[in-house]
Amino acid sequence: MEALIIGPILNPSAVSGEFNTALNWAKAVRLAGAHVKVLCLGSMCSGYYRIDGLNIECISMKQRTATLMDFFKLQKEVVERIRDFNVVHFAMNADGISFTPMLSLLKLAGRKIINSYLLRNLPLEIYTFFNKIVLFDLLTVTSKRLSYLFVREYKNRTKIEVIPPCVDTNFFKPRDKFVIQEKLNLPRDSFLILTLGHFRSGRRISSLIKIVDELREEYKNIVLMVGWTGYGDVDNINEIFSLREKKGFIKIIPPTSNINLYYNAADVYVLTAKSDSIIEVPISIIEALSSGTPVIAFDVNAVSEIIKNGFNGYLIEDGNFREMKLKIASLIDDPNLLKYFSVNARNITLNNFSYKVIGRKLYDIYKSVVTY
Repeated sequence: MEALIIGPILNPSAVSGEFNTALNWAKAVRLAGAHVKVLCLGSMCSGYYRIDGLNIECISMKQRTATLMDFFKLQKEVVERIRDFNVVHFAMNADGISFTPMLSLLKLAGRKIINSYLLRNLPLEIYTFFNKIVLFDLLTVTSKRLSYLFVREYKNRTKIEVIPPCVDTNFFKPRDKFVIQEKLNLPRDSFLILTLGHFRSGRRISSLIKIVDELREEYKNIVLMVGWTGYGDVDNINEIFSLREKKGFIKIIPPTSNINLYYNAADVYVLTAKSDSIIEVPISIIEALSSGTPVIAFDVNAVSEIIKNGFNGYLIEDGNFREMKLKIASLIDDPNLLKYFSVNARNITLNNFSYKVIGRKLYDIYKSVVTY
């Protein structure tokens, strides 16, 4: 089985959830037995890379000044690279008139094409129906919710498979919390809250800082660790760093290859983002659960398919920061509940979001379209 997985934009200073999804899928299906290469389109860099034994090629295109001809040239380069692959998997939304020339050429070359949807903004172009029926052999979505929306809104009869993101459960795994806290020079006598992502208004990090500040009136030893993926809006970046200077309980974690250890050090992971600021299934909550760290999150996108309220964390009405504050306090007061959530968190990940589980699903899908 020879598969080319085409991923979205990669910016070396800020790896996005979309790219991580594509990269993890590639690693997982490779472990299942497929020969895989990743092609990154529209990247800020170009050239060949090797990550964890996986071959990655980036094709650079200047995003802000690109013309339609530049885009068609990019598509031509993709077509030239598919001769050694019998499956082309778009780990991105590949719809509309802009992709039609490339998809048509790939189809004429006899390649089987899979298109994956990672976002809620389903396409509305007039070409969408033609693409789905003629140019794609199979569609995948990352959640049951997206599958339902797809069928309801477009009355689509093309086969749809639900393939969620996956994580490396050997990298994100439970470790001795106190040993990790000491290694990272974190206070062992504090309740550690972790959140991470980009610094844009949709993350609502300042609102999280506010409720943690309020909690500290009763619980003095709370530390908020804010992991930063490296990008965001200038105003929000300045605001968060300014609050860090004013408040003594905020620790900003810059992009690091050791983010797995911060999941281990944390007592709880919180996700406060709005629905349009994250992908359909946020990878960070799966990474946290795999690390044995309970999650408190707002009920947006497909988060409810991951977080089981009162089992591996808490699911809260979107934007209800008062309730989030109460749930954090309940976990501070009940260490045994934290342990219960932690065990369930790990087991859910192993059974549903591991490389082994998702890799086998992807391999079977590739095999089914090739033999169809």
